[in-house]
Amino acid sequence: MDFGLSTGEALSRKKIFGPNHLRKERKRCCFGLCYETEDDNYSKVQNTGQFTVLRNGGLFMLGEDELVPGDVVNLTAPDNVPADCIVFEATECKVNEGGVTGDCEPVEKNLESKEVALQSPNALWFGTSISWGECRVIVVRTGKYTLLASIAELC
Repeated sequence: MDFGLSTGEALSRKKIFGPNHLRKERKRCCFGLCYETEDDNYSKVQNTGQFTVLRNGGLFMLGEDELVPGDVVNLTAPDNVPADCIVFEATECKVNEGGVTGDCEPVEKNLESKEVALQSPNALWFGTSISWGECRVIVVRTGKYTLLASIAELC
């Protein structure tokens, strides 16, 4: 994890997965309630900030929409989590997952679990935020492939 993705590999992955944002859609209905998908719901969790990303062996500030699966990103409180990720380094990291899981208290992320699946205790989801500490993550799903986008598709 000392080099990160090359610029060429990042561009190739962006062509495959698209930009890291949720797509705009027309009105959708869920349980009898109609809403504008991105404007009413997702715009509140869409990040517009810059993130420190390891690429080509150096650290660069990149916008959320430039992130692709495989990117290594440094997150610190109070950053919003820009994509679905797996934590591989953490220093007293706690995450507010309430927007996705409903948990009231921040959840500690540590490296006790060596799982790399998104069901592992080390998973971070788009739509959550770092409430304390810092961590280093690898992006595994972006944009329309995130857990939050999948939940929205159920409606």
